[in-house]
Amino acid sequence: MGKWLIEPIDPLIVRDGRPFGPTPGARARTLPFPFPQTIAGAVRTRDGLDANGRFDKSQENIERVIGLGIRGPLLVELNDDHAVAQFMVPVPADALLLKDGVDVRRRQLTPIKTPSGAMTNLPKKLALVGMSGEPTEEKPAEQAPTFWHWEVMGEWLRSPESDSTPKSRSDLGILKLPSDLRMHVGIKPETQTADEENGALFMTAGLAFQSIPFPDSEALAPELSKAKRYALYVESDAEQVTAGLAPMGGERRMMQWRETTTSLPKRPPEIKAQIARSGMCRVVLATPAYFEDVTRPSYLTQTHHGVTVTVKAVAVSRSETVSGWDFAIGKPKPTRRLAPAGTVLWLTLDGTADQRRAWVESMWLQSISDDYPDGDALRDAAHYRRDGYGLALLGTWDGNEKPSGGEQS
Repeated sequence: MGKWLIEPIDPLIVRDGRPFGPTPGARARTLPFPFPQTIAGAVRTRDGLDANGRFDKSQENIERVIGLGIRGPLLVELNDDHAVAQFMVPVPADALLLKDGVDVRRRQLTPIKTPSGAMTNLPKKLALVGMSGEPTEEKPAEQAPTFWHWEVMGEWLRSPESDSTPKSRSDLGILKLPSDLRMHVGIKPETQTADEENGALFMTAGLAFQSIPFPDSEALAPELSKAKRYALYVESDAEQVTAGLAPMGGERRMMQWRETTTSLPKRPPEIKAQIARSGMCRVVLATPAYFEDVTRPSYLTQTHHGVTVTVKAVAVSRSETVSGWDFAIGKPKPTRRLAPAGTVLWLTLDGTADQRRAWVESMWLQSISDDYPDGDALRDAAHYRRDGYGLALLGTWDGNEKPSGGEQS
């Protein structure tokens, strides 16, 4: 597969779907991170250009590029040579960050036993998720990271329950991608002056791909406040994408496309051995996923390599909503609700140890989204998976429902 870095030269605008026009006071807001379909569309567009640099609108070319798949996008930090310094991944929903002075401590959220006398509206046999062990009076950390360094995530996937050491927030990851606000005014083409008569004054907010220092980081360590550069990483089976400058997103802001030899993060080796032995695992979403029902994801629970999966618990934040414009048919895309990146599913796997090892290999950083629900002449059931929705990271789990905080086992 081709491996690409997409570095915004200008702040990237990925619209949130609210109406926008050059009217007084209008604002074009951006999402905090692009959806996979935005990057998939950009890759397919570049792959479908003709010799003159224009998109070939022939039916044959449209059908070809829609069949191209991607994996991503993931956020990466760049070094001074424009190469990947490290991968960044969304914070998992089973990590609760608590204040410890200027540092933070991580507590794992895990499937817990339903307290005696309690009732829930969860589907049958689905466990609650919460803190086990002794309750705490510590407060959730403010200004917590939204992206973790890959090394931090790797440790969490291997052994989250053993992590109780206070850490600085900058050691864990980065706060978020900052917004760049810009004021715009309409220009009269005949005079090249401001269009004051129509009041065409509006604002745009784009994503600046650089770091925001955490509060107190400059006082604690001045080097932490130095700006770092970030880009989007994507893998694709597209073969005609070329390096260079190209527009993407709202207002066609310019992006620098560079080919890279860096591959997606490899699975920590001990994870496969432990999942194969125990038949228990966690799935953490690296990109948002489409599930008709997050408690019973259909593709994930199908039999793969002789292994059938049972979902035991889910930690999911508020759903995200995605739509967009379908250029192939000239109509809006249907609105879908997505499980956000960072969603965690606790699973049990049947089958033999060898079958579970093959299952782990087949699922690591592959898309586990459900089938595309509105199949048409251009899109088959695997369309959302080809778009990169629902890339899966796998972690360990002991399979036990633990007593909730304050309750005795």
